[in-house]
Amino acid sequence: MTAAAPRALPGQRTVVSLISAGHCYSHLSSIAVAPLFPALREAFDVSYVALGALMTVFSIATSVAQIPVGLMVDRYGGRPVLVIGLVLLGGSLALAGGADAYWQVVALFAVAGLGNSVFHPADLSILARRVDRAWLGRTVSLHSFVGYVGWAIAPVSIAGLNAAFGWRGALLGAGIVGLAVAALIQWRRTAFDHEPGAAPAGEARRAERFDIRTRLMAMTDGPMIRIFLFFMFTSMTIGGLAGFLAIAMMELFGADLAGGNLSLTVFMVTMAGAVLFGGVVADRTSAHDRLAAWTVAGGAAALALLAFGFGGFLAGLATIAASGFLLGVSSPSRDLIVRARAPAESLGLAFGFTSTGLSIGFALGPIAVGGLMDLGRPELAILVLAAVSGLAVLVLAAGRRVAPAQ
Repeated sequence: MTAAAPRALPGQRTVVSLISAGHCYSHLSSIAVAPLFPALREAFDVSYVALGALMTVFSIATSVAQIPVGLMVDRYGGRPVLVIGLVLLGGSLALAGGADAYWQVVALFAVAGLGNSVFHPADLSILARRVDRAWLGRTVSLHSFVGYVGWAIAPVSIAGLNAAFGWRGALLGAGIVGLAVAALIQWRRTAFDHEPGAAPAGEARRAERFDIRTRLMAMTDGPMIRIFLFFMFTSMTIGGLAGFLAIAMMELFGADLAGGNLSLTVFMVTMAGAVLFGGVVADRTSAHDRLAAWTVAGGAAALALLAFGFGGFLAGLATIAASGFLLGVSSPSRDLIVRARAPAESLGLAFGFTSTGLSIGFALGPIAVGGLMDLGRPELAILVLAAVSGLAVLVLAAGRRVAPAQ
């Protein structure tokens, strides 16, 4: 079905640009400390395990805060929550540049993780309300794509700042960028104020009964649980591949380290590009659940073929590219399923709830296949990830078709 001609809402481009800048910064910040590990190890005389714990603390704080943040978005609106999150994230990174002890860096990264928790609940809630539905698929695909860009530029930009100003200057510089984005969003706040369906302001908001229990219970109905599981299983697949695809390709096809890393790069780049294509496709259909199910099923089938090692390394490379493409195409439709199913007054909570599923999946994916890799069974590890994607399709198909919001 062809989408209706889009209409330009007031300040729509400004909102999309600022939201995209914030999401890019979120992904950059999530791995900003990794290029600084050698310098931090020398500065604080700690192990790499202790340094890796910084990223773990950051990720845990992000995961546990997303549902409470979703409630805050629904109560107070997306923009103020987003600004607060950017201030916490950017301010914590900047302060970490002045830390004198390892425990101070740990505490600041925990606060930074809390700040990072705002992006999916706030961003997607704002976009769902501020962007015309005819453009929404392309908009959420852009939102996802700039996240990949943030991951891509983080190592180079942080390493460059470290080379020029040392690790303290690198963290300070990364923090200032976040504070600058927060300032821009606050400066252009009037562009966000035209948000249709946004929470009421002032006395009207204070008079409104905000029933947290009822809203949380709405997340436990069958369709929302299935969507949560779909998010979790698909991110388990991607997380497992991110952790072990390079090694699996080396063991399955006898590739060298460069070939293994090339495989991971091909998978990630193909998936990132496909996200943009998936947004165009999503804007041309209302059957987002079917589109997501079929593309994830195709990605699972490609992984199953990869596990059997057909055709050698080049064929394996083409197969992993096909899987990455299909998984990427599914991403915008996945977000639009949430938009269609969630109550209009609980969009922030719904996106926080499903994003928690993403975080859990990314954490579980490498663990789920790590033991099989230790046993020297990469083909079984890939098959497990294919089966997990199959589970994602099954839980989505178990419910009735999710109709688009009216």
